[in-house]
Amino acid sequence: MKLTYLIDYDTTIKEFIYKKISRNFYGYLKEHNVSYIVNGIAKKSYEEIRINDELEITYDECKKQDGILSNKPLDILYEDEYYLVVYKPAHLQSIPSRNNPYDSVFNRLLYYFKDKSSTIHLLNRLDKETKGLILVAKNNYSAALLKNFSKKYIA
Repeated sequence: MKLTYLIDYDTTIKEFIYKKISRNFYGYLKEHNVSYIVNGIAKKSYEEIRINDELEITYDECKKQDGILSNKPLDILYEDEYYLVVYKPAHLQSIPSRNNPYDSVFNRLLYYFKDKSSTIHLLNRLDKETKGLILVAKNNYSAALLKNFSKKYIA
């Protein structure tokens, strides 16, 4: 995946990622063959960047996700390049459990994404008995951008 930024303040590459994306995403980048290019020149994360520099971050998006695929219906209410919103009915788990590893929203998403380059990042989960919406990021970058996600129950 390739991300491009126009820098709007003097900092280091590492601090820019910490502030604009997240610390966790910076750690992810270090483990996935990241390269930093500033104005066409390869740089290290500790190097400085200046206002109006162009920063390109290129990394390998991890595709491997383990789990049992479930081809049961999935109620997708919205989808774009980065996110997906799924309606979770009551009595369906958000993620697999030891007692039920075969059918959950996650298992159904594994089947849905089996031939796509996306990865699954449930940004919220709901209790098994609760019906509602689950927001899914399609890659680590999209997930990191919504790091302060919150949910609200209406009863």
